[in-house]
Amino acid sequence: MAYAVAETEPIPGLFDLCEEIITDIPPHETIYRPDTCLRDINGRVQPYLLRWHLRPKQTGRSQFALYLHRFLQPDETVLHDHPWPSASWLLFGEQNEVWKTAGGTAGPPSRHRLVPGNLVCRPAAHAHRLGLPRDGEGTWIPATTLFATGRRVRDWGFWPEGRFVPEAEYQSRLSAISRRDAA
Repeated sequence: MAYAVAETEPIPGLFDLCEEIITDIPPHETIYRPDTCLRDINGRVQPYLLRWHLRPKQTGRSQFALYLHRFLQPDETVLHDHPWPSASWLLFGEQNEVWKTAGGTAGPPSRHRLVPGNLVCRPAAHAHRLGLPRDGEGTWIPATTLFATGRRVRDWGFWPEGRFVPEAEYQSRLSAISRRDAA
């Protein structure tokens, strides 16, 4: 699967299916508690992502999963990839994606502004980060996406300085730096 941003329906019936799935999902996180509240690896106190499991992966069954994501802050500044191919449909808000193709270390990263209705399909090794715009007072403006994942095909990690570092190793390095700085 190649990286693509679609403003039109890439698979006949996909948008109708997604709309049917999200019809009963509340637009605001205070109605139903999220299944997961993620904080970034730098330990920000406020969560950066709320996740509702609409169709979690099931062991021994389908490897397809579907989540509702509510971004409250942007991703970590270092690019990351995922362990599975994925598709993200922006429902509300805006996002700015910074990305490089798999293994792409030369040159500056590409940038793309995402608006409601955009569908982004990403291969697993697609290194990227998602940013959010700020309002006039400097507060992050949240964005909501419907996020689908496929079968796990690799380990995931971060791309500091254009080099892949597995997620556990990257977090370990950050912890060591934090402990050193605290001493």
